[in-house]
Amino acid sequence: MTQGPTVLIWNRILLGIDNTIKSLSAVNFVAAVLGGSSNCQIKIVSVHQPPSRDNFPDQGSRTKEDLRRREEMTEVLSQARDLLKDAGIPGDNISYELIESSGVSVGESLIEYQKRYGFGTVVVGRRGLSKAEEFLYGSVSAQVVHQARDCAVWVVS
Repeated sequence: MTQGPTVLIWNRILLGIDNTIKSLSAVNFVAAVLGGSSNCQIKIVSVHQPPSRDNFPDQGSRTKEDLRRREEMTEVLSQARDLLKDAGIPGDNISYELIESSGVSVGESLIEYQKRYGFGTVVVGRRGLSKAEEFLYGSVSAQVVHQARDCAVWVVS
């Protein structure tokens, strides 16, 4: 027996952030649009990518940097949750998670997560990369927009 498609619900919102100003803009936008609403479930996520081995002289220093990055992002996720709570969204409706990269790009990781858990809306910030930077480094928001199916995507600039 085949399983049917996951039912996506618009008010199940996946908010993808990192530790940039543009991510804070996305959090503030969601707070402004949905503030005071108890009719939404918001999952704030950040995709953790371990630091490259090439940038560290030994495994110990790489592990230390990895732990520092995890702690920093967990704090950013907690602050984002607090901003949404301060906007009047019930704390029980907001959760956060630092997800591990599955070896694909951040944008692809967000879309995989969205599909797996049935979020109907994905929100990301737009960094404002130039076309050359976007070509070289990729753009999370562009990846999300191009790969998203059967959901709304909010790109906050």
